[in-house]
Amino acid sequence: MNWAAPNDPLGAFCRENHIAVKGSRRGPLAGLAFAAKDAFEIAGARTGFGQPDWLRTHEPATDTADAVKRVLAAGADMTGKTHCDELCYSLTGENVHFGTPVNVNAPGLVPGGSSNGSAAAVAGGLVDAALGTDTGGSVRVPECFCGLFGIRPSHDRISLAGVVGQAPSFDTIGWFARDGDLIARGTNGVDAALIFFLQSAAQGVCPLPLHKYGEFLDFFIGGVLGDSKIKLHGFSANASPCTDGDAGVSFRRSFVLGDAEKRGAYE
Repeated sequence: MNWAAPNDPLGAFCRENHIAVKGSRRGPLAGLAFAAKDAFEIAGARTGFGQPDWLRTHEPATDTADAVKRVLAAGADMTGKTHCDELCYSLTGENVHFGTPVNVNAPGLVPGGSSNGSAAAVAGGLVDAALGTDTGGSVRVPECFCGLFGIRPSHDRISLAGVVGQAPSFDTIGWFARDGDLIARGTNGVDAALIFFLQSAAQGVCPLPLHKYGEFLDFFIGGVLGDSKIKLHGFSANASPCTDGDAGVSFRRSFVLGDAEKRGAYE
């Protein structure tokens, strides 16, 4: 597939505010390419947030999002920004302004959103991994629709500095990967953990027993995306216990609070 960012054949990358950034070329992610959803600020570029008026009325960022900085410092190159649903307020992956990225693993079907471009780019082999955001499913839905591995860490585990927020009580940073070829990298320890989650098994092959995923997450998030003291216990996000005695009540309350915060973010 011959292409040059941002003119990709899947419509995953942003063309109006394209920016590519070279990584340090040193560290466990050297030689890998990644993309960042157009909710992450990149110094010198405008953030579109899936909406042309938002793109037009906001000045270029003066700094780069913390999570992007960490991946760059670990050696990976950022290929560009990827499309998202309008204002990140949908789960289908469709955007009336910028189009719907192609889902190569389910042709003719939507890629899921709102991190649609990031998921499409990884699924299509345009990049090795991609960053997205997840407030109510915006990583988990497209990773499912596009046949990828994706993760939404526990809330507040990764710095949201430099990310356009939506609902602060629920916003998180997540990422996508597809390839489980861990052994071929010839790595061990922290390097293996990093590469495992940037090149995870798209075919459902799990090279580690489930109880080991938590240890790898500790390495990954601590070493690249977050503080070294971070601990995640298991593959899933840490969940606060339900104190209502009724999970349905808590679920409905989360939608009320999240919707209120989202409306406030756009006022």
